[in-house]
Amino acid sequence: MSMCRSCGAQISWVKTKNGKWMPVETITVPVLPGEGKDTFITPDGDTIHGKQYREFKKNPNTVTGYVPHWANCPGAARPRKRGVEK
Repeated sequence: MSMCRSCGAQISWVKTKNGKWMPVETITVPVLPGEGKDTFITPDGDTIHGKQYREFKKNPNTVTGYVPHWANCPGAARPRKRGVEK
């Protein structure tokens, strides 16, 4: 685990299928794929779109996924520094 430089929250990292590391929230959530437009990352690195399943009953269509940290980070909309200006 590490800390987000923008908000200070604890984050985890998952390597995506294209080989890049994605900052994600530290716990997984149940996801209904294809039921919404939110983005989730599976523990295997697949990107899926759907909605978080919040019901208490079991649903055989749910999969486990991480919420990308940028979805909840208050600093995600701030511009990033891309080098030093001269």
